Amino acid sequence: MLRWLGKQSCDVVYSDTDNRPVEKFPDYDLGIAFLYGHRIPASEFDGRKQWINFHSAPLPELRGRDVAYQAIMQEVPDFGASIHYMDAGLDTGPLIEVQRFPIKPHFTAGDLALRSQRLLLRLFRKHIPTLLQRDVPSVPQVGGAYYPKKELPIYIELDRAQQRLLRALTAHPLFHAKVTAGGRSYRIIPE
Repeated sequence: MLRWLGKQSCDVVYSDTDNRPVEKFPDYDLGIAFLYGHRIPASEFDGRKQWINFHSAPLPELRGRDVAYQAIMQEVPDFGASIHYMDAGLDTGPLIEVQRFPIKPHFTAGDLALRSQRLLLRLFRKHIPTLLQRDVPSVPQVGGAYYPKKELPIYIELDRAQQRLLRALTAHPLFHAKVTAGGRSYRIIPE
């Protein structure tokens, strides 16, 4: 993306923060948040600077964090990717475009994230050249839900009979019990 952006006759200032928030912003005309997991300070939204966010879920219904997890747990019918102008809120700015795809019963959170990232790359290539020249039309967000960052469960509780069956079917490293979910098979391997 950065090589492609560098060919668009603009100066690029890139910040690789190793998943830490950017602490000092250089002078810029257009800020781009692409899968950036931190809040941009309100001082950056002073009316002189423009920010665009590439969000890995359809807006407005899946604002915030852990959106692939939330989509599966909330049983939403589709997932996708969004590009929007940023404001001082969290994922609340006017929408430029939202693309969606249906969630199939066997999709995992990883499947949703990968498909969303592919859509984000398409949205990036489609809209950034125009955004470098001028504003792109947008529409306000209406409704939706915000999901804050939280500790997600990593264990699935089994009742005593399921635990006994799991232990009885596991002969590590030769054989592992399996479960199915949404028509997909998962092998359970001891840590």
